[in-house]
This record gives sequence, structure tokens and C-alpha cells, in this order.
Amino acid sequence: MVPIGAESFPSVEAGFAYVESFTNLERQAGAARTPLRLDRMRTLLAAFGNPEGSFRAIHLAGSKGKGSTATFVAHILMRAGFRVGLYTSPHLRDYRERITIGGRPTDDSRLLLALDKIRRHVETAYPHPTQHPSDLSASERPTTFELLTLLAFVLFRESGCDWAVIETGLGGRLDATNVLQPVASVITRIEREHTEYLGETIAEIAAEKAGIIKQGVPVFLADQTSEAREVLLRHAASVDAPVFELSEALKALAVEITPAGTTVRARFAGPYELSATLRLIGRIQAENAALAAHVARSTLPDLPDDAVANGLAEAWLPARGELTQTTPIAMLDGAHTPASVAAVASEFAELYRSGRTLLFGAVRGKDYGAMAAALAPLFDHVIIARPGTFKPSDLDELAEAFRGVHRAVRLQAEPEAAWELACGLGNPILVTGSFYLVAEIYRVLDRKHT
Repeated sequence: MVPIGAESFPSVEAGFAYVESFTNLERQAGAARTPLRLDRMRTLLAAFGNPEGSFRAIHLAGSKGKGSTATFVAHILMRAGFRVGLYTSPHLRDYRERITIGGRPTDDSRLLLALDKIRRHVETAYPHPTQHPSDLSASERPTTFELLTLLAFVLFRESGCDWAVIETGLGGRLDATNVLQPVASVITRIEREHTEYLGETIAEIAAEKAGIIKQGVPVFLADQTSEAREVLLRHAASVDAPVFELSEALKALAVEITPAGTTVRARFAGPYELSATLRLIGRIQAENAALAAHVARSTLPDLPDDAVANGLAEAWLPARGELTQTTPIAMLDGAHTPASVAAVASEFAELYRSGRTLLFGAVRGKDYGAMAAALAPLFDHVIIARPGTFKPSDLDELAEAFRGVHRAVRLQAEPEAAWELACGLGNPILVTGSFYLVAEIYRVLDRKHT
């Protein structure tokens, strides 16, 4: 952390280290320890002149696909000639990935200026408990995600963004991003996740996601389970928010998946037809692209057709069906729910029809048994690795879950050793189960190419 009174951060990395010195909910697993709330975020934004009001926003929540959908929407808007900010999470290599403007990370000089402004305010308004123990309880201090969200909004304002596409971090109703008054809200597929914060049932989780739906603001829904859909529609009706469901707008969707990408041909009511080849691999990415096209065209009816197709084709987000150039080849995907890992593994098996190796890691609190049951039949070898140290994991329990349904399971805790073991088997490798595991494999690959 930069000491009190320091003039500026010596580097962007030091600035982000300072931000991360605050309570980081992304590190917490198991029982929730820090309550989610919005008053801290509103106070922070007010101190900076409410930057969230300086741009038109599209706000996304959901369990699966919101990062990809947000990226698709942002690239469509960019191809239409707008200056667009994009805020997503988590990052894989560097916090810079979370905040992009015009498809690029913000330059370091602008980042440093914004980070220093934030630090100066925080040191004055929120004295550190170790220095002023009687002044402020830890629960009143902003969290890491709140400060990152403030940083994004400040940068988008200072960069003159016309639009910002904003992904929630956790849930929706009490997520730090839910201070926005967006032009449109989007809710992608809902699955059981983050139960310590969002509730145990799909209905409870959907209610938290529904919290981003604003009075009279159109909401766009991906395909949902009947339980989630009922909750979302009821909440939208309670605030007079028009609902646009992809299932009603999309009349036909043809998808072809190859190692080169995903070709999408979609026919919408209207009529409107879309044809694009995505850089992201997977049927779920085709569905995300269709949802993004639906959102963009409904929000901006005069949007040129080529802006939609070209924006979708250019969009890129790491660790979403990403193929490496290694030998053997590997697919990296941050899927971390039973349904999403099953979908990724099924598509991987379509691309590589024999001799497959799974390199898997998952943090504590995930449904190990369900994921093992979905994945094990598709792989000849399973290697269990620790998904970094950002969040705790139960490796022995995870390995036992796989051993219950697969005869060739090896536990190799260290990601680099696990990667070498997987490569030594000579089969195509799927790395999945956690963005944190993918981040560890990125570090391994980066070291090998430097």
C-alpha cells in the first residue's frame, strides 16, 4: 500500500495493489462475511460528481455468459461509431483487462491519475482502521470492487464515452454497479451460484439478479428455466419494465463450431437475419451473440446490419473457448457451474473425438459431484490442480468426487506441474472449472514464452 501522504503511485500495479488492500469480496468463499450494500457506492460516486450519469449504459447480470454478451454488445456499438467503455470481471492476467475504452485498456498515465485521485479521497474520507481505529469501522470502508467500479466510471467520463456496457460483479440487487440508471438491462442465463450471498434456490438467485431491472427500463432476457423466468417476469411487471425475451425474438439459430471459431446464422422476428463468424468458440457463445444483437438492434433500431455482424466477429474475451497454440493443443475456458462446464466439455469432445485430457480445478463451495458426473465420461484422463491461491479450494474432496466416477484421476496440486503432466499424455487438453485455474495456466504459458 502507498503510505499516507505519498504524492502518487509509482506504477499502475502499485495503484491496483492499494485498491486490493481493501475488503475483496472476490476472495471470500463459504459463509458471507461482508454484507453487500449500495450506500457506500453512492457516497463514493457523489464525491466524484456522479460520473455514472455522464454516459448511456447497458447493464448486465446473470450467472453465465454476461461477460461475453457485454463484450459483444460493446463491439457492436463501437462498429456503429460510438466511443464505448466496457467493464467486466474477473481479470485473468491484470486488472487492466476489466476496464477498456474503444476495445483497448486505458493507457497507464490516465489510469495513474485516476487511481491517485481515488486514493486521495479515500485517505481523507475513510481513515485506515489501523491508523485511526476509533474513526471508522471496517464495514464502512469501500470494498475493492466498489473502488474498481468507481475507477471505471471516472475513466469512462474522462474519456468521453458515449456508451458504457457494465457487467455486474456479484448478484445484481446490491452489486456495486447497480447505481446505474441504464438505457437497457440484460439478464443472461441464471444458474445456482454464490449461494452464500444470493440464496440457495434458483428463485432466490433470480430475485437478486432481477434487482437490476429499473422502473420503465426495457429488460432483455436470455433463455431461462421456468423458475427463474417466473421471478424475472414478475419483478419486471412490478416496475413496469418492458420485457424482451430472446426465445420470442429468435426464430431460428444455426451454429457450426470448428477450431477456427463459431459460425452463427440467426433469423429474428422483424424480419432480420444475422450471419457472423465469432472468434469465441461454443454454442453458448452463439446464443450470447444472438442476445447481444437483439439488445443492440432493439435499443438502436437504426443500427446498420454490418455494424452488428462485424462487431460480433471482432469481439474477443479470453478464456471463453480459447484455443492455445501449444503442443498438444488446449482449450481454456473459465466455466465454473455444472451446466456450463458440461456444455464446454461436450463441445470440446465434438472438436476432438478421442484421447482427451481434462485439467480441472474449482474453488470451495462449488458442486464438485455434479461437475465430476458431467465431465468424467468424456475424458480418458483427469488431472486435478489447485486453482491458484486467490480463493481456497478442497483438492482432496474434489479428487474424490472425480474418483467416484472415473478410474484415471490424478491429483497434482501445483498448476505448472499439472500442466506438464497433462502435456506429457499427448492428448488435447481442456482446462476448465475456474477462471483462477485458467489464470494460473496463463502464467505458466507466459513464462514459457519469455
